[in-house]
Amino acid sequence: MDHQEAGLMGNIPLSPEDRLLLLCARVSLNDQAREEIERAIGGGPNWEMILSRSRKEGIDALLYAHLKELERVNPQIPQAILARMKASYQNNLARNLALTEHWAELIALLAREGVDAITHKGIALVH
Repeated sequence: MDHQEAGLMGNIPLSPEDRLLLLCARVSLNDQAREEIERAIGGGPNWEMILSRSRKEGIDALLYAHLKELERVNPQIPQAILARMKASYQNNLARNLALTEHWAELIALLAREGVDAITHKGIALVH
């Protein structure tokens, strides 16, 4: 992919890896983002760099969820990479479920003791 190609990232020169990470760092994808992701993957990105950077930036779950949805792209992603992404995604999901359970237990305990609790961030947005 030409690093100067216009699209969602404009004319900013980005590597295929950076472009892919930026495109996947969003809750939902529009058609243009999907097309640009496919082009970035078609350029044969460095998957080890992508996995490392997505974990560091905290977007590995989003990255996996988006790539999993793009069926036309999946054959271009090495199976070992997809397996590692899936395992990381599932571990993160299990951790989040355990944290949610602990949060609910704590809120119930506080309520039994007559303590009103307000959750301000994170899990409060879900419940």
